[in-house]
Parts: sequence; C-alpha cells; structure tokens
Amino acid sequence: MPPATYHKPMESCQEQIEWLTAKIFQLTEELRSIKAKSEDRWMTTMEASFHMKPKTACAIRQRVKSKTKPMPEGIVWKQEAKGHEILVNVKAFREYL
Repeated sequence: MPPATYHKPMESCQEQIEWLTAKIFQLTEELRSIKAKSEDRWMTTMEASFHMKPKTACAIRQRVKSKTKPMPEGIVWKQEAKGHEILVNVKAFREYL
C-alpha cells in the first residue's frame, strides 16, 4: 500500500521543473513578506544588527545617537531612560539612511 503522501508522478521532467520553479517563487515571496513584517517593529540593537548585516549593534547605536547627524527619536529609535536599552525600528532606520 502506498504511503499517505503519495502523489501521482508528473508526466515529464519539464513539468517538474516548472512546478519547482513556481514553488520556489511562491516561497520567496512569502519569505519576503514575513521579513518585511518582522522589520517593522521595535527591537534591540543586537536584533537589528541581524537584520542589517554587516552592521554591528555598536554601529547602529552610534548612528542613531550621532552628535552631528542624529536620527529622529521616537521614529527610528527610542530609549526608556539614559542607560537603558536602545530600541530600533529597522524599517524606519533604512528609510533615514
């Protein structure tokens, strides 16, 4: 008896290639959508550095709190009080770069 996930074999290699190409495109679009949603939220500088390779957490912190060209607080970054963790919105950060 065939397994429960048995699928009818495709008729040709060309059909398999077309199906796989369409599936890869679909998954790529889903991944792009998920990534865009995940970047539009507040996250620590360490988390933000994972989304913005090769920038480090220190580089992000220096950029948002720059003395000469600071990024807008409350839009790109926020901090509860001096000495507390800095939170960054990656989507807004990229727009202001």
